Amino acid sequence: MAKTQAEWKAEHDRLMTLFDQATEALKQYPGVVSVEIGIKETGGELTEVLAFRVYVERKVAESELAPSEKIPDEIFGVQTDVIPYDVPTLTFNEDKFRPLKGGIKIANDKDSGGTLGCIAQRNSDNTFVVLSNAHVLLGGYDFSETGVEVGQPHIRGACCCTCDEIGEVVAQRYDAVMDCAIASIKSGITATSFIRALGGSGSDSLTFGSNTAVVSSDLVHKVGKTSDRTSGRIITITHPTTAVASENIPARIRQILIRPDTGTTFFQEKGDSGSVLVNADNEVIGLMWGAYLNPGNPLYGHGVACPIADVLAALNIRIPVGSINTGEGPAPLLMADPQLAAEQPDRLGLIDYLQMRLAETPRGRALLHWVDQHGSEMLNLVNNDRAVTVTWHRKQGPAFVAALGRSAKVPTYVIPASIEGVSRQQLVMSMAAAFAEHGSPALRAAVDQFALPLLQILQRSDTLDDVLRELEADRSLEWTVLLETES
Repeated sequence: MAKTQAEWKAEHDRLMTLFDQATEALKQYPGVVSVEIGIKETGGELTEVLAFRVYVERKVAESELAPSEKIPDEIFGVQTDVIPYDVPTLTFNEDKFRPLKGGIKIANDKDSGGTLGCIAQRNSDNTFVVLSNAHVLLGGYDFSETGVEVGQPHIRGACCCTCDEIGEVVAQRYDAVMDCAIASIKSGITATSFIRALGGSGSDSLTFGSNTAVVSSDLVHKVGKTSDRTSGRIITITHPTTAVASENIPARIRQILIRPDTGTTFFQEKGDSGSVLVNADNEVIGLMWGAYLNPGNPLYGHGVACPIADVLAALNIRIPVGSINTGEGPAPLLMADPQLAAEQPDRLGLIDYLQMRLAETPRGRALLHWVDQHGSEMLNLVNNDRAVTVTWHRKQGPAFVAALGRSAKVPTYVIPASIEGVSRQQLVMSMAAAFAEHGSPALRAAVDQFALPLLQILQRSDTLDDVLRELEADRSLEWTVLLETES
């Protein structure tokens, strides 16, 4: 039976009380480079055991070691795991995105660039900034500089001017704990708190503030400009990395080490540096800066991130919760998928298209009346109530909306029965419960009336046309009565 996150945390806290003592003892053995607390691996597979992971210069067969040289299988009652050490490599969608969002390419005028992690907010004046690595925003410059211009996807030079600048570096930190920097956002450049493709199935998803990384069985994710969305598990949050003088990389402590999920070779590739690490609640927990890319090493494909709490403190910033407004209005929640607008008929937004179709029938007009009464409150809850927002994204709301858009464009396109393990029915039931708990009495009463009829329609429908035909069908008696009551 898999451990709960609380059980993982309790065990990790217990090992932390022994960590310094165990590190000192284990470093007495020849060839030991460093020690961390992390998940023990056996035969290349993760176990449910936390251990002291011991990195050595090279792994030697027991037969070649004297008894006094052999690292014990257990120390202070905790298992050990011996691993050959490696050196992480710094890692760097070529598309232009406006408004800005996380998971897209960013670069200065001297370097190949990396990834815009997410939009953050300065505590000093509440202005919005872009968050990435110092080696991304300042590549080719001294890491102590500010004022360096950055562009998205890059700065394009012409004979008389430069294009696509979005701002300039205003703060940075590059040391034994973190590799981070922020850049201002120029007037006229809009930004959102979405991260491209974070929601799975191609849909964008919002960030919901920040939290502390923990070792557990839960999957974490990142979206980089090279490898897009990848999933993995945090193996350790006490990972030490070795200095690489030739690349000006200092040795670092207390880093987050992420193993790629089954079926994925790399959690991070070159070009992904600067992407943010997020947990299952879309909270930012780390800032990716490197990856192990040496084939044959046990850490091959693993990614490395610095803890987000250190980054936020060093740069005096915070990660916004939910949607943000940078002067052009909040990002439209129902248009999260960048492909959606191009796939809809005559380039209409999905909402406009649905309004047009629903207005063609009496029951459709009654439904539009119901949405007119309660839609603003529901949208406000999804955008601004943390519990409702988290439910919307965890239950793949943006991905299902994107699928509706595709079905509007191609009538034969079948809306998936489930996305990322979440069914249409689960989305409706979860959102109904969230609206009932956090909404007004009027919304609660409306949800109680409409949840079951909507579930019945979804069970009988595979396309958007099916949904619209169900609304027109005489057999939807309960639905019809409710609509007529509302209207």
